[in-house]
Amino acid sequence: MSFVLPQFYAIEMIHKLFENIRFGEVITWFFRTFLPVFRFRDWVVVSRYSEVIEVLSRNQDFTISEINAARMHAVDIDFFLGMDTSPQHDREKGIMELVAKREDMGRIQQFVSKESERITDEIKTIGKIEVVETISRIVPVLLVDNYFGVRNPNQKQMLYWLRILFHQLFLNLNNDPVIEAKAKKAGNELKPFLNVLISDRRRQMEEGKECPDDLITRLLKLQPQYDWLDTDAIRRNISGLIIGAVETTSKCVVLVLEELFRRPEVLKEAIALANKNDIKALKNYCYEALRFNPHNPIVIRYASEEQRIGKNGKYKIPAQCKVLVGIYSGMFDKKVFTSPGKFKVDRKTEYLHFGYGMHECFGKHINAVQIPIIVGSILRLPNLRKASINDGKVINDGPFPESFWLEFD
Repeated sequence: MSFVLPQFYAIEMIHKLFENIRFGEVITWFFRTFLPVFRFRDWVVVSRYSEVIEVLSRNQDFTISEINAARMHAVDIDFFLGMDTSPQHDREKGIMELVAKREDMGRIQQFVSKESERITDEIKTIGKIEVVETISRIVPVLLVDNYFGVRNPNQKQMLYWLRILFHQLFLNLNNDPVIEAKAKKAGNELKPFLNVLISDRRRQMEEGKECPDDLITRLLKLQPQYDWLDTDAIRRNISGLIIGAVETTSKCVVLVLEELFRRPEVLKEAIALANKNDIKALKNYCYEALRFNPHNPIVIRYASEEQRIGKNGKYKIPAQCKVLVGIYSGMFDKKVFTSPGKFKVDRKTEYLHFGYGMHECFGKHINAVQIPIIVGSILRLPNLRKASINDGKVINDGPFPESFWLEFD
């Protein structure tokens, strides 16, 4: 339950709760209706949409560094998503926004489409697909190479680094020493790998050689303008972005498919859109599916001083409390999401899948095209259905999907 003691692994516990989606809807309804701001020891659970948005908007009152910064520092990957408002945060986030351009979406869409189709074409004669290791992790890691500029011929090693570091940075809430030790080892391997890659690219640029137009090249071109933009700054922030680039996308793809298969009529509609390659409309199906089957049901903030939230400051949040912000619950608030129990793809309210406010997911615009493209490429497989392997269920590696088998003709 979302108000568990701190020593429990909160994210995993909440996902256990949502294995029965209907039960998740019922219990979050109860809290939204009767206890929208609920305190349990040094935790506070916020479950109503208006208060969820308020907490995530007040980034100076409800901070994030107490949640993530120490774990990031432990593996030497301090980057802006673990920082609160500060000159360092603002300049490092600003430079990444400068190089990761919105106009790149066309290029990203073309690349993701090409790779997704290539993969599904290669397995068409097999009659089955294991989604995770065949496509939902593979396409994003190929994008890490093509767009971010992080090329590693050992794809298996790169995927391992990114998963264990994601676990440490964002999900190791009880500071599991085993996870931290594995992540430190991965960080100690990734750091020199990236330092060499950045140095080699800089040398190629100095020699006048043609270099790919990726984020590392763009950052190096900006170095003469910013004296703080050294190799370490590039390495830390590129690390943070690629760590978030693979597992989030993969999990969303799997959860979307899992939810669509729970809804045969909706699945038929989504398949029809996939066959028409209507990615924009298919995105609506993906995002509505994620509302029912969330990849990130909560985010956590910290109140170092006493705060008041709600209309006229109705609810008190004591000092030194961790705040569980109910992303999932907020998206079932009937005052904002009409008929929340129905699967509706024409909603006008912005979903909260990738957070809200200063610390929303940096890659939300990439995922807006990448998730429906990958899902669509899978849905186009003829007569798609769940496989009998593992009784058609998703097998998880801790908080990450590890295996999901589908069959087709």
